[in-house]
Amino acid sequence: GDDAFRKGLHTYLTEYSYKNTITLNLWSHLAKASGKPVADVMPTWTLQMGYPLVTVHEEQQANKTRTIKLTQQRFIADGSSDDDNLQWKIPITIFTKSNPKSIAKQILMDKPEMTVTLENISEDDWIKLNYNSIGLYRVKYEPKTLARLNEPIANKTLSPQDRLMVQNDVAALCNAGHQSFVDCLKLLLSYKDEDNFTVWKSIASTIGDLSSLIEYTEYFNQYKKYRLNLFSSIQKKLGWNATANEDPLVAML
Repeated sequence: GDDAFRKGLHTYLTEYSYKNTITLNLWSHLAKASGKPVADVMPTWTLQMGYPLVTVHEEQQANKTRTIKLTQQRFIADGSSDDDNLQWKIPITIFTKSNPKSIAKQILMDKPEMTVTLENISEDDWIKLNYNSIGLYRVKYEPKTLARLNEPIANKTLSPQDRLMVQNDVAALCNAGHQSFVDCLKLLLSYKDEDNFTVWKSIASTIGDLSSLIEYTEYFNQYKKYRLNLFSSIQKKLGWNATANEDPLVAML
């Protein structure tokens, strides 16, 4: 956490003030302060290009148990393949509907594939990876897993950071050819009552990209109706003019 990082950085700067040093010395101090294998994890992030995509496959078992298979690969925005087969050591966090404000499972994904088991989780319960979206990786969910996230997005159970990254991940995956734009359009409807500027900025960018793709097709009139429906709630709520003492980020909407 923040305290361990500050402590490790302080001891590192104290020991090596007015001295030459190397990166491994910093990792060593951060590892000692946090009790985490920093020196093992960080080279996969600092010595190779890009960042990973984690794909999630779920299987509900008996007795409220769910098995989650995770696979990783390098994410490339244009959808091309990774000839280098790069792998990362990824700190994975998972949280669930039953306790959305805390981490249910935390693992270090240090293999191409890993399986995680969650206990006390019903068949209809949602799960989400990357708590508060602090990890540098994209997540691809199966359509059924993604659909379950509509509820916590719509009622804002998820934090603004998580609502943003679910949408942003899906948009990026669609552009890269990893996910269907149909999934994206279904997901965006759960944001109709969104009130966060940063989330809406990302949504607007996605809507603009989709408009460019659909504009000269037979589906564009239907898409315009969809687009109007998506933005109608926030427009009615805020109107066109700023009000007195309005939050600056709300005014930017």
